[in-house]
Order: sequence, then C-alpha cells, then structure tokens
Amino acid sequence: MAYHDLTSHYNAYFNTSEKLKNTLKVAETAHKDKFDSVLPVYFYTNSKEFAAYTSDLDDIKKRCELAIQFHPVSNWSDDHMLLIGKAAFLKGDYDKASGTF
Repeated sequence: MAYHDLTSHYNAYFNTSEKLKNTLKVAETAHKDKFDSVLPVYFYTNSKEFAAYTSDLDDIKKRCELAIQFHPVSNWSDDHMLLIGKAAFLKGDYDKASGTF
C-alpha cells in the first residue's frame, strides 16, 4: 500500500498537477481582456481560449487514468479524478467534467 501511495503521488499526481499549473499560467498570460464587453471574473471560463492546450489537457487525463489503473489501492485516486475533471472542464467538455466530479 505504501508503494502505491508513494508512486501514485510523486510520479503521476505531482507531474500532472504541475503540468496543469503551467498550462493555467501560460493561458493566463495569453488572456487578453476585452473592455468593450462584460469582463469575466475568471479567465478560464471561455473554453475556446484553451483550444491550443488540448494536447496538454489530454496528456493530463491519460496520465491520471493510467495512475488509477496501475495503483487502484492508492489514497491518491480521488485526487487523480479531480485532475481529470479539471482537465475536462478546461477543454469545455462539461458533461464529462460533471460526471467525473
């Protein structure tokens, strides 16, 4: 059990959460506000802005699913599911995101 927790956390969860943080940071710097319309509170509400990052979001989803398959008894499986839901939300697949959450 300790092996699965350690491997799932420091190999899969850490790397995918860092990749998600970097993707959000890059998307935030690329975001431009349009002052002729209502400004959004959060920059990530428009899924069209994340169209350039779909490969990163798909990679996050794939790695988290593999970690859940390889380490099913890990205590980090629920955290992997949250990352899968966040990636689906940012891609604009709201049905899959709500099912995952």
